[in-house]
Amino acid sequence: MLFKQIILVKCLFLLVFLVRNGMASLSNFTELHEEVLKLITNFDTYQIPKNNDEYFSDNTSKEKDYGTYDFIVIGGGTAGGVLANRLTEENWSVLLEKLVLQNQILHRYSA
Repeated sequence: MLFKQIILVKCLFLLVFLVRNGMASLSNFTELHEEVLKLITNFDTYQIPKNNDEYFSDNTSKEKDYGTYDFIVIGGGTAGGVLANRLTEENWSVLLEKLVLQNQILHRYSA
């Protein structure tokens, strides 16, 4: 019970601060106050979720057809770019994949 009172007092101080500094209007104060009271009231009945099913879709993913290619060139550096360009001169369809490691994050580009 003491925990709820401490949270309520802190929230009220925050609301007063927001109103005094023009970040919230006085008319919104009542709404915000009621919302805080609702959250604190529900605090006792809140249950930690047992799984994360609500974050996943029920739809099964279907395969998508992205087309077909005559050639797939892995590596879009200087040689890969030239090779892909030369292959397209003969009206072949070419997928050029380039992977870039930048700041320890792997980026994938398709052209």
